[in-house]
Amino acid sequence: MSDLPAIPVLRGGTLRAIPVAAIRPAPRNPRTDAEATIASLAASLGAGLVQAPIVIAVGDDQYELVDGERRWRAAQAAGHATLTCLVREGGAPGAVLFTQILANLHREDLGPLDESAALKAAWLVLNAHAMGLTDQADAILASAARLRDALAPLRALLERAGWTMHMPRISQAVFIERLGLGMSAAVLKKKLQVLSANDAIQESARQHKLTAAAIRALMTLDPEQQTTLLAAIDADPTLAKAVRSIVQGVRQKGRTIADAIAIAQGRLPDAPPGAAPDAPPGAAPDAPPGAAPARPDLDDMAAMDAVLPLLETAQQITEQIGTLRTLTDGDLARLPAPWGDYLADAMRLIRTALGTLPATWSIG
Repeated sequence: MSDLPAIPVLRGGTLRAIPVAAIRPAPRNPRTDAEATIASLAASLGAGLVQAPIVIAVGDDQYELVDGERRWRAAQAAGHATLTCLVREGGAPGAVLFTQILANLHREDLGPLDESAALKAAWLVLNAHAMGLTDQADAILASAARLRDALAPLRALLERAGWTMHMPRISQAVFIERLGLGMSAAVLKKKLQVLSANDAIQESARQHKLTAAAIRALMTLDPEQQTTLLAAIDADPTLAKAVRSIVQGVRQKGRTIADAIAIAQGRLPDAPPGAAPDAPPGAAPDAPPGAAPARPDLDDMAAMDAVLPLLETAQQITEQIGTLRTLTDGDLARLPAPWGDYLADAMRLIRTALGTLPATWSIG
């Protein structure tokens, strides 16, 4: 892959105390939830427990954030006059984008829509670089008010040059490898699906922090059902955590959307909102005294989200064991210190995890 373009990121820099008022947020930050956890971050800033934000100079004593918008907002909330930042030389929009994306994607709290938009933008930009369209892609990024606004123009740019989604210059698998992301191409494809959600679903997802699985579940409903469920979530935000079970009730059990919502709220179908529940959802109404309550059916999408990462981990373990066998000619005792000890610790953790499984589980 030596002929592929290098990932354009900002490098180096110096630590400097920057006036908080001289810093502005980046308009195309992959993260759009910068208001979250400001209070705890403000306390951590005072204790010196967070990394320095990364900024670039954009004018005389003016700086734009590349990474660390929440830390900057926390400094504002705490009343700090200055904030220690890593000041890097200003670069092309593509370099700023990849620096932001690499900083954000390796954190677990990035929202699904932000994560998907960042992943797709980075993939499209890297394809543009491979096709000699770097300047045009940078111009699109520079003119976009938000990162997701750049997705359609970037794709149009590539398609005019003969690029197609099914035969890209840089495949998604290669893209994942180049960025060092811990996911498969199948997982990336699933993550990108949420970008196809309509505006109403995306707005609700951002407002109520819906998970990627909940967004995908909503997308399977017909438009009228989507409208009903989104209105119900607005009226009762606790339903955001029950989206998948509601959709499962509609799609797999034949319930009406109203009945599925009522059950998720602990009401009997057709009971008015606010009515006290007769019985917990999923409980058997006529269960004999002392009998264990009936367990609700498993959510298929929740099961998929739980099993797929485990399957990928199992495949990675298999591949790594094969690599170790090749490296040591089948004699793992040949591993030099401290790697032999680390391998023993890893195997101990795996055996311990498997040992916690119920005896009724079959491990083939």
